[in-house]
Amino acid sequence: MKYIIFILTIIMPVSAFAQDDFLVKTDGTKYYIQVYDGETNEKVLYHKSAHGDWQTKIRIADYFDGSNNQLWSFKATAMYPGYVSIVNHDEGITPQHHLMSWNWNAYFADNRDPLTDKEMQFRIAEAFDGYFILETIEKPAGLYGIEYTPGADALNIKSDGYAAFRDVKSADITRENMANKVFRFVEFNPVELFEESIVRGDNLYNDHADAPEKVRFDLFFTLEKAREIRVFNPEAEMLDFQSNIDQAIAQFNEALGILTVISNARTFINASTAGDEVKNSFNAIIDEAEAFINAVNLDYSEIDAVKTRIENTQNFVEAIVAADTYGESLAELDLRLGEGLTVSMDAAKNVLANSASDASAFATAKAHLEKTQAVIEEIIIANDLIDTTQDFEDAKSALGEVVEQAIETINTIGTSLTGLDEALLDMQNAINAFGRALEAGDTSVELKNADFESGLSDWNIESPSQEAAYPENKGVDGSGSITFWKGSDYQMKVYQSISNIPNGTYQISCFAKVNADSTIALFAESGENNVVLPITNEGGLTKRVVEVEVTNGMLQFGIKGSGVNNSIPAGNWIIFDAFEVKWKAMVSIQNPGFENEFEGWVNDASPNVPYLENRGVDGSRSVTCWNGADYFVKTSQTITSLKNGSYAVSAMTKTPVDSLFTIFGISGGTTTTEHILSAEALTKSKVLVQVTDGTLEFGIKGAGENNSVPKGNWIIFDNFEVKIKSITPEYEMVLPAPMRMLVTKIEAQNVDYRFTYLQDNQRLNIRSTDTIIKYSVYSITGAMIEQKETKNNHLSIPMRRGIYIIRVLTENGFVDTEKVSIK
Repeated sequence: MKYIIFILTIIMPVSAFAQDDFLVKTDGTKYYIQVYDGETNEKVLYHKSAHGDWQTKIRIADYFDGSNNQLWSFKATAMYPGYVSIVNHDEGITPQHHLMSWNWNAYFADNRDPLTDKEMQFRIAEAFDGYFILETIEKPAGLYGIEYTPGADALNIKSDGYAAFRDVKSADITRENMANKVFRFVEFNPVELFEESIVRGDNLYNDHADAPEKVRFDLFFTLEKAREIRVFNPEAEMLDFQSNIDQAIAQFNEALGILTVISNARTFINASTAGDEVKNSFNAIIDEAEAFINAVNLDYSEIDAVKTRIENTQNFVEAIVAADTYGESLAELDLRLGEGLTVSMDAAKNVLANSASDASAFATAKAHLEKTQAVIEEIIIANDLIDTTQDFEDAKSALGEVVEQAIETINTIGTSLTGLDEALLDMQNAINAFGRALEAGDTSVELKNADFESGLSDWNIESPSQEAAYPENKGVDGSGSITFWKGSDYQMKVYQSISNIPNGTYQISCFAKVNADSTIALFAESGENNVVLPITNEGGLTKRVVEVEVTNGMLQFGIKGSGVNNSIPAGNWIIFDAFEVKWKAMVSIQNPGFENEFEGWVNDASPNVPYLENRGVDGSRSVTCWNGADYFVKTSQTITSLKNGSYAVSAMTKTPVDSLFTIFGISGGTTTTEHILSAEALTKSKVLVQVTDGTLEFGIKGAGENNSVPKGNWIIFDNFEVKIKSITPEYEMVLPAPMRMLVTKIEAQNVDYRFTYLQDNQRLNIRSTDTIIKYSVYSITGAMIEQKETKNNHLSIPMRRGIYIIRVLTENGFVDTEKVSIK
């Protein structure tokens, strides 16, 4: 098909882009802002309302297209002559939003007054050759808690394409370093934009003669219509047609984009090591995309979907190839692992070959492949642990059971992604449990919310600026964590206080990451013993460990500032997660191997049952229960003065029949039992018991009613052990002592901030001569009930009857703590 092209010569005055004697208009005139990058002025600033980071919403586009989010207006502020506030016309923000330079970032806010706020005042200062600097007003140090440095900050473009006021002072900009720091402010002229768009469209058309015929025709037709309107129609119709040109150019570029994607996909699959089955499926999808873009009835709205399908398919193929390569490495391991991976790969290939498969199906199949490999990796780790560990037969057996379950899961056709997730979690938990079992004598203390999945619940916060400690998801494997940070100097201590734990040496650990050495520390305290570990920057979350001697049954531990009164310098931060507290101990029991006959043991049994023999471990002394008639038996021992927690009771046993005897534990009136299974040799039987009253009775008894055993059945047992698995401490919720906010100006400490506390119908009213920015309500035991931020001189808090501790923080750093009674 041939086209007749009419070329309209547009003469634009040189002064259209001149910047000499430039004065920004403050009457609502719209501008676009060109960026000088050292070579061209093509890029322009725009506001990206959909951007996820509230601090970096101003970015750069490749060219000016007339869209509202590229248009800016300026408003004079009489309070600061020569300065203006700045708005953007993006529909995604309200007219109340104005440009702001808080903490050197460039973003939009609607919570300040643009006529008076120092962080919303800007000046356009001429730099060189018609380029200008957009600079802030000089802000005093300490404004809104920020340590601003002397001089005006200048708008600048960071390497990843967003605008900021950070790290660049206006006075330091020179001809040599002005790239990405100076701008042209061009008054928006819709007629010029219309004419420039036609030229840009012509260039696209002429530079891409090999583009699909339908795509070239649509652009050509739109440009011809635009030329006709420019010559023969009123200006209003020309401006109305601008969106048609923008759409035609955008569609042409989208078509070029998918052609590039198709070409790259061909190159990718030709070079891939995938098998023919996979290549054929992938090529079929590329052929389908090629037919789509060259169709005479091309639907531009589907271009993104087709492009995404190719990209998703390529990622899927890469996952299949990676899985195939991984499978080769499993050849010398358990064959069942390779078979399990094949099950997932076959399912993935079926999804790829199915023309009806969509992005969701690809993503699910890809995730299934990757999750299967993750489960296999854990199985390999577990098997290696089992093979290289001596003794610890119970732990190895328990881990081996989970391994077998995981192998069955990956080898089952149709196992869901959820099933794989559960298998992976089971494997990881089993490996962690195995590791804990190998830490001989290490007894875990049962901490509340040690991994911060519930934020700061169950932790004490001692700080006048408690908001500087807040939860995030930056912990181990992306789990919950706690962060300290503040833009000015601050004080912070987050900790737990526990009691009713045994005396001895305790190991306290957590994972932590900091940006500066030794300004924040891990600490542990018990009585006069106080251990502090300043945390250094090791580049990531790493385990930090301290040990402390507990002498009074109490322990306090956590994270705090390393300075005086737990102070931390401005801008220094920490991320921490996964606290653990462990105690090295074993429970001493009397005569565990019956070498001193039944000393320390109580027998409640039929006559002549039980009796001693030498059939125990290595021929040692042991107990036998047997009778030619039905009988009952219970052999037990009681330990007192234990700390509450979880205990494992075990014994070596041998019996020919399942479930006729039990190993048991009793505490707090609750009996826990496990049936003893048959075995041809002495094997370990065990039961986990929760001690709740400091007393544990344990032993072996008949499994029938009243501890009965049918005639002729027997058991041999030996070598009892009681191990502490975990300690249940008592938590001490501590109400921190009143503290003052760190201040940099002495006069701020000398002001008399008066507070008045009044009651009215179960409502507490607080009045202050200073602005209140935050209040906290604690129960009389120290548990936090409510905490809110505000900005007022008067608070009214509805409360139930009771006695409370109220803490109020003012804008100038004054803290007032009062005990109040609501009647």
